[in-house]
Amino acid sequence: MRKALKNEIGRLMAEVQDLPGPNERQGIVRWRLMKNVLEGKDKAVQSCKLAGMDREIDMFTPENRTGIIIVTPPASVDPSVLDIKESSQPSVCGILHGGATE
Repeated sequence: MRKALKNEIGRLMAEVQDLPGPNERQGIVRWRLMKNVLEGKDKAVQSCKLAGMDREIDMFTPENRTGIIIVTPPASVDPSVLDIKESSQPSVCGILHGGATE
């Protein structure tokens, strides 16, 4: 049993070394998706999605994960709208309630 397991692990390790690197895998996923678009078919879309979500590739995560920050509000907006006083009472989701100051 140990010998069979050792042989199987050795075979799997050899296969892992033959896998394409992250850049090649990105190219494969992009190629498959573009081929689908050109042919008008949805072949292997789920497989492409899973391959593109691989930690090494991470193709489908936005590069910028931040929200919108208003540096200067538009002139038509009353500046007091941006004055928010945080409450010490958390909401159901754990987000602090905020109320406008008067």
